[in-house]
Amino acid sequence: MSFKFEKPVNTIISGISRLLSISTRRPAITIAIITVGTVIFGFLSSTLVVNNDYDTWLPEGDPLTVLYKEVNETFSAAAVVLVALDLGDVFTEEGIAKIGKVTGLIEEIPEIFSVMSLTNVIDFRQEDGTLEVARLGDRIEHTPEGLREFREYVLGRELYAGTFVSLDGRYANIIVNIRDDAEEVDVSKQMKALLQKELPGEQLYLGGDPVYTVYIDEFSNEDIATTGPIALILMVAVLLFGFRSFWGMVLPLSLAGVAIVWMAGIKALIGWPWNVMNTAVVVLIFAMGSDYAVHVLNRFRSRESGTEPSLEIAPPVVISALTTIVGLLTFATTDISVLKWFGAEIAIGLGISMFLSLTLLPAVMHAFGSKLARKWQAPKPGPDRFSRVVSRLGAWGIRYRWFILLFLLIGMLAAGFGITRINTSSNYLEMLPEDSVPRQASYLFRDHFVGSYSQTLYVKGDLANPALLKAMIRAENYHRSIPEFSGYSSIASLIAEEHYLINGTYSIPDTREGVASLWLLLEGDPMLRNLVTPDRTRGIVNAYTGLEDGADMKQVSQAVDTFLEQETDDTLISIHRQKLPPGLDEKITHVLSRRVAREFSWLASYYSDFTTGDDLAEKLEGHIAEHHAIALTVKDIEELADQAERYTEEELFITDPNVKDEIRLSVTRVLNLWKERNIWAEAVLPDLYASINRVPLDERTQIIRDLAAWMEGETLRLRVARMAEGLDELIPGDLGPHFEKRAAGVLADLYSPLPAFFARELEALSIPSEAVISEADFYIRQMGVPSFFAIFDNLLHRSQVNSLSLATVFVFFMIWLGLQIVRGSLFALASVLASIVFILGFMGFTRIPLDYGTVLTGPLIIGLGVDGVIHIIYHLRRSRGQGSGILETLSEIGKAITTANFTTSAGLLALGFSKISAVANFGLVNGMAILIVTFLNLILVPLLIVIFPINQEKGKRKENREVTGSE
Repeated sequence: MSFKFEKPVNTIISGISRLLSISTRRPAITIAIITVGTVIFGFLSSTLVVNNDYDTWLPEGDPLTVLYKEVNETFSAAAVVLVALDLGDVFTEEGIAKIGKVTGLIEEIPEIFSVMSLTNVIDFRQEDGTLEVARLGDRIEHTPEGLREFREYVLGRELYAGTFVSLDGRYANIIVNIRDDAEEVDVSKQMKALLQKELPGEQLYLGGDPVYTVYIDEFSNEDIATTGPIALILMVAVLLFGFRSFWGMVLPLSLAGVAIVWMAGIKALIGWPWNVMNTAVVVLIFAMGSDYAVHVLNRFRSRESGTEPSLEIAPPVVISALTTIVGLLTFATTDISVLKWFGAEIAIGLGISMFLSLTLLPAVMHAFGSKLARKWQAPKPGPDRFSRVVSRLGAWGIRYRWFILLFLLIGMLAAGFGITRINTSSNYLEMLPEDSVPRQASYLFRDHFVGSYSQTLYVKGDLANPALLKAMIRAENYHRSIPEFSGYSSIASLIAEEHYLINGTYSIPDTREGVASLWLLLEGDPMLRNLVTPDRTRGIVNAYTGLEDGADMKQVSQAVDTFLEQETDDTLISIHRQKLPPGLDEKITHVLSRRVAREFSWLASYYSDFTTGDDLAEKLEGHIAEHHAIALTVKDIEELADQAERYTEEELFITDPNVKDEIRLSVTRVLNLWKERNIWAEAVLPDLYASINRVPLDERTQIIRDLAAWMEGETLRLRVARMAEGLDELIPGDLGPHFEKRAAGVLADLYSPLPAFFARELEALSIPSEAVISEADFYIRQMGVPSFFAIFDNLLHRSQVNSLSLATVFVFFMIWLGLQIVRGSLFALASVLASIVFILGFMGFTRIPLDYGTVLTGPLIIGLGVDGVIHIIYHLRRSRGQGSGILETLSEIGKAITTANFTTSAGLLALGFSKISAVANFGLVNGMAILIVTFLNLILVPLLIVIFPINQEKGKRKENREVTGSE
């Protein structure tokens, strides 16, 4: 007789039953068709490409993804590779030659956007009163004395020390940007191979995100060769122990292997790449896909005479497979592509495994000899020892059900506390072993340079406008207050450096003309394309960090976002202070005092190695507000008059003694008139015109304007120096010349006649329209590795919550749809959700992070864990029993459930040998979770069925009765 479904649940199961009948009637044709399909899919799988470049995993259309791609397309800022050379002493003929050789080799690679090293980086110097711009390497004098001078010069410059050469002079660093339209991982592999070939035996260290991805690829390939065989050996051992038969091991694993080939071929057809999680995918399909074959084989061994085993087992196998697949497909809700691929790939593989278990396996059983068929189809006289142990375990759970429920509740409460301790990890580098080459390289870049991860502040607007350049400097100064960053570069800082060398003030000129004159000196330099677009509408502030921990990166990224949100907006307003009424100018001074004090404190923190107090800004603001009006002394005026005389002769080329005396007297008179006020060029022009008459008329206007500008600049520097002296008393210790240079530039803003403000800074002030010089659009956002990992960190949290919630709802619905029993569905979820709570609590207590692997735990266990419950409830309904029925059910199918789950767990636990932590964590956590869910399936589910009966017909429900003989 043939077995009929008690309740055909849907057309899918009906379709499977028809396939079953075909496969058993025509086994040879079935085997031939599936063999041909396997060959085709095997060929397609050979075309798979590898993609572990996780910036391609970001969600399409997301604003942050769009920003990331925009920045990278413009500046190739994301694909940064660092090459460090251990030269012993960089500043030798041999050391410089090696740096030049490596720089040249990398420059020859077509996909390279830019290469910067000590030999070709830009350098500013003032020679004989003239600013000269050249390549740093061109200035090297190849003599012992010249190399010593070069060493002192380089190590004394912030732009180079710690970025291109270590502070001890031992290591050199070369910074490489790969073109955005190139495959950065492939280019990194090419670069790595080229340097190893051309510099055999040379001590090289490669760092940066693309290089770490190269190593991830290499470790992934090693995983296939190591963890794969270990997983296979463990699964073989479990299957042999469960079935005590060679064919009981070979058939399930062979079917899973065929399913993997089909899945890989489909993956290639769709265009999905091979990635870091695919080792886990292969092992999971081997482990989980064999489960369905295990249940079918178990039914062949224990079938009733005259029935078709595969037809009997089809309903629970189909229901459990579809339930698992639905749970896995909830990963489609995540915004991380690799997780979507992971869920879909396993779902495809399991769907194929189910199909093969119910078609190919019965065909093989019917086709290959009476001996094999008799071996598997021979009726068994009774349950074996394994089955009796499983049955006794269920009986024990029923007997002590209230104690067990209390114990589980207490355990779940404790696990809940552990869940609150879970951290996230989204950094690729953290996935690699501590003693691996890339980790050691990252430590070198962290300890001797500025780190191996770049961070960018992206600015859009008119970068010929001084206001925007000043805003970039301010943002960089804030960034310096974050201890984890250093190694800054930007177009604004280059212009400020030029201004410092020419005029002695590290700041942005107040006028467009002043900025334009400094731009001219930079035109055509290759370094600029890393910092600003040719049309000067987009620029970046570059920084580097040695951080590796994803949580730390998220924290610093949030700090930058908070600053940008609270301290900037999309409009910059430049004003002319001379056109403000006195009372309003005082208010402007107070706004500037607060801003200058904060910037000053940020720099003090950076240059004091972050030892200055948090209350420094408040102290500085009070001092500035009280002492900002610095009057010129008699001595100041005398010294300025002497300087004016020299300036007249050396810069204005006036040699007539009478004219020089007149200018000196005029300057002295004006300084006395303005000694208690800011001296602004336009304000003092009338006084200079009134007292200077001996200058030739055709030259008078220009000379007087130049003189006024000189007076403005010199008195500003004097007041800045005087204010700096007062502020130094509030800052402990000597912070060095670099701090003094930058701090003086910040203080210059306090006395600037043309300051710029974000619109929010002027909200409480009514600025007259005649005092507004310009309003400029301003856009600034951060982007780079820390913010990139912060994005993934948030996506991991969101993916966990969304997929777990959806999996719970959809799996419940699928179980109910298949079994038509609400309580059974609830029991299944109770078992798997309790397992998830326990395993997540374990993660929290053992500090296993939520990463690309463990984020998959919840939905995966929900999908896998219900398999056993479905088989228990399905077979219990067929037994029409309640108390003894559950024990008989466990005796009949408990062995298959345990064997299937232990096979899956063994495969997962084998992944713990992976060198990639995300894969190892995934295997360990999920392998343990499967063991927990198996235990709960055999303990918790039976006692719940006894307490809340499920096997009564609809409309005829009766009170629960004690299990006969169970206590």
